[in-house]
Amino acid sequence: TFGIMPLLGGNRLGTVPVQNATLAGGVSIGATANLAMGPLAAVLIGIVAGAISCVGFIKPLIPSSLDTCGINNLHGMPGIFGGLVSIVLPIILGSTDVVPKNQAVGLGATLVVAIFTGAITGALLKIIGSPVAAFNDETFWDCADDLPTGAAPPEHAPPPPAAAAAPSSGAGAPLIEDKAKTIYCFSTVQNA
Repeated sequence: TFGIMPLLGGNRLGTVPVQNATLAGGVSIGATANLAMGPLAAVLIGIVAGAISCVGFIKPLIPSSLDTCGINNLHGMPGIFGGLVSIVLPIILGSTDVVPKNQAVGLGATLVVAIFTGAITGALLKIIGSPVAAFNDETFWDCADDLPTGAAPPEHAPPPPAAAAAPSSGAGAPLIEDKAKTIYCFSTVQNA
């Protein structure tokens, strides 16, 4: 389902939608994994959950200033979908020990707890205040030293090759070139 991303957003394929669509399928199937639904139903549930997640990342319900990691699109919406499936699927399958009414109560209670605890956490964070550098890992974690944007490559890196010429050995060749950064790949393989 990640393949729909370019159609909806006009962008190229990326690795993040692949990861999120896969995880969203796992999130949504969790509530019904104990039911004998067969592989087709499981795949359909995963496809729909992946599509919900992908669409949510292109057209988010919650702005990224509030949902900085896309939790709603990866866990929230696919989780609600999985909860709804856990209400409907026992009715369709018929002979299960799962009571749809109990599943509906569980889904509702989960939403109430999530909203309530999220509101409390948000209120506490408003009172406590934000760190100096919000949304920066270095505020709370020891982070690896990376090259700052636009910095020169390490001393042992050869200068980047000309845009049209490809290096013969591959050692020190730019692995990824972007307007903001260049990532170098250093090979220790000797040419024979």
